[in-house]
Amino acid sequence: MTEETKDTMEPVTPRNFAEYARDGGCPVCGSDNIEGDSFDTGQGEVGQEQFCGSCGAGWYAYYEAAYYGGLHDTTGRRIFIEGESTDLTETS
Repeated sequence: MTEETKDTMEPVTPRNFAEYARDGGCPVCGSDNIEGDSFDTGQGEVGQEQFCGSCGAGWYAYYEAAYYGGLHDTTGRRIFIEGESTDLTETS
């Protein structure tokens, strides 16, 4: 990141931090040169420490499930949930 970029970029706020992170860019410099460690899981959460290869900023990204699917029992037999399509050829 150049000094000129530092002088002209907007300050990091919770809102633009989330927008950059969602779009895959660095919330500090906007670069798409992002690297991440392995995913951490626990108690319904998934997270990943991420770093910007351009400016060196680091942060922790948390992810949440958009939906659940593919429920099955211990034998692998599919369990259908009320309201879920039973058409196994249907894609969403």
